[in-house]
Amino acid sequence: MKKIITITCLLIITLSGSLIAKTGFELNVLLPFGMSVGTYTGDNAKFTKTDVGFEFGIHIIPGYYFGISNIDLGIGLDIGYQKDVFALKQNGQNVGASFDSFNLGLMPRIDLAFLSIGIGGGIKFPLAGLYYTKTGESSIANAALFDTKGIAQNFNNPFIPYVKLTLDFILPLNLTAGIYVSYDIPLMEVKGQNLKFSSVDLGAQIGIRF
Repeated sequence: MKKIITITCLLIITLSGSLIAKTGFELNVLLPFGMSVGTYTGDNAKFTKTDVGFEFGIHIIPGYYFGISNIDLGIGLDIGYQKDVFALKQNGQNVGASFDSFNLGLMPRIDLAFLSIGIGGGIKFPLAGLYYTKTGESSIANAALFDTKGIAQNFNNPFIPYVKLTLDFILPLNLTAGIYVSYDIPLMEVKGQNLKFSSVDLGAQIGIRF
C-alpha cells in the first residue's frame, strides 16, 4: 500500500511539473534517422521509378518558449548536418545521389504535457556529394565525387528547400523520442538532364533537451 501511495505521489508531481507552462530559452539536440523515398520531376522523370535510401543527421535547435496557460509555444532555429539520399531506378539501373549538407531552418513547436509537435522548414546547402549508377544491388558501375565547387558545376540551384513535421514524446531526464516526415522540394537539378531531385523522408529521432 505504501508503495502504491509513493508511486502515485511521484506521478502527480511529475504530471504537475509537466503541465506548468514554461518561458525561456531551451537547447534541443536531435539525432534523426530513417528512409528517403526518391521522387523526381523533369522530362526524364517518366522513365524513372522511385527507390529507397537511408538518411541520418544531427541537429541542434536553440529556441525560446512562451508559456500560455498549460501550453508551451516555441520558436527555434534548425541547425545541423544532414545526410540526404536521392535514389531511383532508370532503364534497369539503380541511379542516385547522396549529399552531405549544412541544414538551416526554422522549427516552431507546441508542447502539451508529454507531446511536442513541430512544423517548419528551411534550406539544406550541399557541401559534398556522390552521384552514382549501379548495375546490381551492391556493385557500383560508375561514381563521381563532388566537393562544393563540383556541385556548383554539375547542378543547377545547388540547394535543397524542405518542409518538416515532427512529433516527439518528452521522456524523463529531458530525453525525447519521436517520428518525423519531411519533403525535399524539387529545385536542385542535374545540368543537361532536366531532372530535379526531391524526396519524401520518413523516420525516427531521439534527442535531449537542455
